[in-house]
Amino acid sequence: MNVKDAKSIPLDEFLENLGHACAKMSGGRKWYRAPYREENTPSFVLTKDRFAWYDHGEGRGGSIIELAMRCGDLRDVSDALSYIERTVGKGYAIPTIRMENKPMDPELPFYELITANNFRTYVGRGMSKGVQYLVSRCINPDAVTPYIKDVKFNAINNVKRAYTGIGIRNNEGGFEVRFDRGRGYEKTTVGAKAVSFFPTTVKGSENGTLHIFEGAPDFYTYLTWNSKKPNSINPASQSYLILNGTGMTTQAIKLLQDHHFAFVAIWSQYGKGGHQMEDELLTYLSMINCKAGTTKDMYAPPSDTPEDQLSKWDFNAWYVAQNMILNTDLLPQNKAGLRVTPKLYK
Repeated sequence: MNVKDAKSIPLDEFLENLGHACAKMSGGRKWYRAPYREENTPSFVLTKDRFAWYDHGEGRGGSIIELAMRCGDLRDVSDALSYIERTVGKGYAIPTIRMENKPMDPELPFYELITANNFRTYVGRGMSKGVQYLVSRCINPDAVTPYIKDVKFNAINNVKRAYTGIGIRNNEGGFEVRFDRGRGYEKTTVGAKAVSFFPTTVKGSENGTLHIFEGAPDFYTYLTWNSKKPNSINPASQSYLILNGTGMTTQAIKLLQDHHFAFVAIWSQYGKGGHQMEDELLTYLSMINCKAGTTKDMYAPPSDTPEDQLSKWDFNAWYVAQNMILNTDLLPQNKAGLRVTPKLYK
């Protein structure tokens, strides 16, 4: 098999042979859970012609060659071709239409920013959806307000339809956003995909403690948890790094190379992806003799948690389990001094 033959193989057939089923269809495109890492929300999408892919969790994509190299942990194109041939079978009938000669239009469903404004707890006389989402995750809106924005955005090729959500700015000027399509909250990246780094703003604390989180909800949970402690720490006196996906560990390590911290606390998720992220970070921090530790023992899952559910367990899942009854103290007061119980989001 040569490169031309390989690039003529539809990616959904290749993924099916690898044992990966389509998770959903949207706009004529097939979405999958990334085949080379563990994730709950599908972030891996094929183009409509099924000959190119894009991973929103890592902000990268390519052809079947790049996918084979990633899935097989390969570095050489010839090895990738052998991997593809073994996957589809030597008797695979190569299509007569060669797609590689056509200009590759990835048709990626990415978004562009319209506005990013200060986070609002109320819209008109009603509580904002952002507050409703945060409280449903037992997160104190007041604790996270300094770090989040109200983000308005639209799909590049659909300027007539705009979405709104809450998000944190990442290091490439994009936003990692949670937004409601009307069927529950989803996460996406508006603009370029990257990690989010919030350095301390307290003079003299630049080389103090760094907290690393896989995703924004765990970061928000830490800020809430800390704010409720009798001996709470000034959040601005510490630094925070949010990976915005377990696949962003390499980018996180590159950022760490430009900074020095006395101690790094890793708030990793459970499951295969979380373990891999944790191992890679601890290995690097050990190499540079930086003191580090994980916090997972504090929010360990119940002993009867099924193996296939472990990847859904993280600091926020534990915190929600500890606060199953809605704590109305989390709700900001409106102008009349009242706290209004919001609709809950799962």
